[in-house]
Amino acid sequence: MVHQYLKKSLENLGFKYFVKPAPRLPNLDAVFLPDAVKHEAKLRQQFLNKYNIEVGGGLEALAGKIWRVGIMGENYTKNHVNKLSGALQNLL
Repeated sequence: MVHQYLKKSLENLGFKYFVKPAPRLPNLDAVFLPDAVKHEAKLRQQFLNKYNIEVGGGLEALAGKIWRVGIMGENYTKNHVNKLSGALQNLL
């Protein structure tokens, strides 16, 4: 399953899941940022500009603390997860 593949990839890079497994949606992952990430909005902008990958930031009290990563429709493939992981490795 692509969701589990993404989960393992993100956790290997230091992300921790915000939502416990039972109510978690498999197509939208809310993850805490690794401690190494200091300027998350700048990093998200780099993803968009350099890799054409859009990642949602946290809202209200979670702004700057979590990302919302969606894998839906045509993006629900291991190739897209690999692209995201590769971009993360390059930018982190």
